[in-house]
Amino acid sequence: MEAVSLAGFGLCFALSERRDAFSWAWLGLYALHYGYRSFVYPFLGSQKGAPVPVSVSGLAVVFNAFNGTILGGALFGAASGGWVPTGWTALGFALFGVGFAVHVHADSVLRNLRKIHGPGYHMPKGGLYRWVSCPNYLGEIMEWIGFAIMMNHLAGWTFAVWTAANLVPRAVAHHRWYRARFDDYPARRKAIVPGVL
Repeated sequence: MEAVSLAGFGLCFALSERRDAFSWAWLGLYALHYGYRSFVYPFLGSQKGAPVPVSVSGLAVVFNAFNGTILGGALFGAASGGWVPTGWTALGFALFGVGFAVHVHADSVLRNLRKIHGPGYHMPKGGLYRWVSCPNYLGEIMEWIGFAIMMNHLAGWTFAVWTAANLVPRAVAHHRWYRARFDDYPARRKAIVPGVL
């Protein structure tokens, strides 16, 4: 479902005449996230997960195709002009990198719960799970806010807001489920933002 986003973004890069270091950097960051989500993450987990309805998969493919080409078009299109890095660029790059690391580590913790504790549901612990129920979602939101800061374009900010609008309610729902499921769930742990939400 998510590989089409990478394909759309890559197509915009391939059709562009821009081949400066910044264009390669944009492609690399996008490929890092969507390469992980499309070609690494699905094969690391259990293949016995709940089936995804065709309608959900189809809508995800459409959204991801549009998203990849809109972001790629904004970055590599003829009207995009030259891109000049600023101090904000470094902040955005750092936020993207930290967010990606948080995301991947949180996925690893969840993936290993049943390997370590056996079948059934288990409470995740360690890393940012000390403070929030869904650090994987927090990490992904951090990534796209960092990307939007670097990009400094409406397309980037729109995707960052869309990501948060999608993942924050899911984190709140997961948090409520954890609290209902585990009597000893840490009272100070928040859903997605440490100490806040």
